[in-house]
Amino acid sequence: MQTMVFRFSNQETSLLVARRVRKFGPQVMSGIDPSSATSMPSLCAASFFSVTEEVTALAVYGSLIPGEKDHWVVRGIQGEWQPGTVRGFAFEITWGPAEGYDGFLPDENGNHVPVMVLTSDQLDKHWRSVDDFLGDGFARQIVPVALSVGSVINAWIYAALTNS
Repeated sequence: MQTMVFRFSNQETSLLVARRVRKFGPQVMSGIDPSSATSMPSLCAASFFSVTEEVTALAVYGSLIPGEKDHWVVRGIQGEWQPGTVRGFAFEITWGPAEGYDGFLPDENGNHVPVMVLTSDQLDKHWRSVDDFLGDGFARQIVPVALSVGSVINAWIYAALTNS
């Protein structure tokens, strides 16, 4: 399985694509040629990379980690939990659809932010319910996670959409 991952330099474009993917599914991005700026002009500012292995891990922070108030959203997903860190910036969201929740923005030059990582082959069966709970204030992205055991894996994380 190959997943095309989009990184946008323009947060507005990122929000637009995240909403389209959430509404219409990942197939909305099929047919986009990342080497051609004319295939979708609003994606010109995006950088693309491919993940050739299936990503079977979810990194969570804030209220979704085990023991926190919203952990029930992911508690039913069978798998193994382990601590790790991601690079970026954690903050409290003070406005918009996710007001009152913790937010995270991935940035390879950012801080080491602690997360809990759920590794599970059941994630595909649960994305809709987690996406629905988090709503329009977040979008799933793939990020590298440094696990406490010393290895680095790719995992999904819900990044805050700061201009929504």
